[in-house]
Amino acid sequence: MDMEKQKWIEDVIDSGSRVRKLAPRDSLLEAIERRVAPVAEVPARKVWIAAASVAVLIALNFAAIKAAGDTGTEKSSTTETPLYTNNQLY
Repeated sequence: MDMEKQKWIEDVIDSGSRVRKLAPRDSLLEAIERRVAPVAEVPARKVWIAAASVAVLIALNFAAIKAAGDTGTEKSSTTETPLYTNNQLY
C-alpha cells in the first residue's frame, strides 16, 4: 500500500514535466497595449489655478466667518432655550 502511494505521488509530480507550455500569440502584447488607455497628464498651470482658487475660497470663508462673528448680537444657547432638568421618560 505504501509503495502504491509513493508511486502515485511520483506520477503526479512527473506529470508536470509532460505538460506542454503554451506560448502567447505575437499580437497579444500589442492588443493589450492598445486597450490600456494612456494616462493623461494634467498641465501644471491648471493645477496651480485650482490650488489658487481653493486658497481664495478659504480666505473668503475666513473673512465671512470673521464678519459674522463681529455683529455682537449672538446669544448663548442657554439663554435661547430653557434647560430641562427633569429627565423622567414616563
